[in-house]
Amino acid sequence: MGGADAVLNAGSHHHTYSYEVKLAVVKDRLENGLTVREAMIKHKIPSESSVKAWCRQYRESGESALVDKPRGRKPRVKKAK
Repeated sequence: MGGADAVLNAGSHHHTYSYEVKLAVVKDRLENGLTVREAMIKHKIPSESSVKAWCRQYRESGESALVDKPRGRKPRVKKAK
């Protein structure tokens, strides 16, 4: 299981990837000359758009752009009386 078949037959599951995985994908793509498809297969990333987005973010803002940021509403802080 895995390889090209896993990439081509990707399900609709939402995956989150660590900073290290994103950075490895981006470096393989931009520095080692892998195509988007080759990087997807090597790192078992089913989404071409994710790889492209990570590369764009990396080019625009550097490695720090790949760090996950908290999503959603900020937790409410209860005030002490």
